[in-house]
Amino acid sequence: IGTIIASVKFSPKLGNYILASGYDDKVRLIKADLEKTVREYQSHKLGEYLITATFLKHEKPRWIMSGSSDKSIYIWGLSNKEVTQKLDSHTDVVVTVDSHPSRPLLVSGSLDKTVKIWIHPTQT
Repeated sequence: IGTIIASVKFSPKLGNYILASGYDDKVRLIKADLEKTVREYQSHKLGEYLITATFLKHEKPRWIMSGSSDKSIYIWGLSNKEVTQKLDSHTDVVVTVDSHPSRPLLVSGSLDKTVKIWIHPTQT
């Protein structure tokens, strides 16, 4: 991959794919059996922090998301690689994100010492 990796996650519904968040400010979709990057997503900023990326789990994989050192959460379309939403509410680096397994809920944790719960914006 050519960069330090901050986090990795298997797709809950497409078990043959992995998301890897790298220190080069890219999130990569990797086909596990080939160990090959098939897509790259950019916009979030890692800076000096370990920041996670994850698949949105409540439906078939159509989106991924990541925290960012710019205090935001980025949501990308899985296939088109475009930022579909940028969520702002934290006052410091967003270091961790996850989604509910069956409901359109997202959660984020930040260096601002808060945990925030969001309704997935594309579901409203």
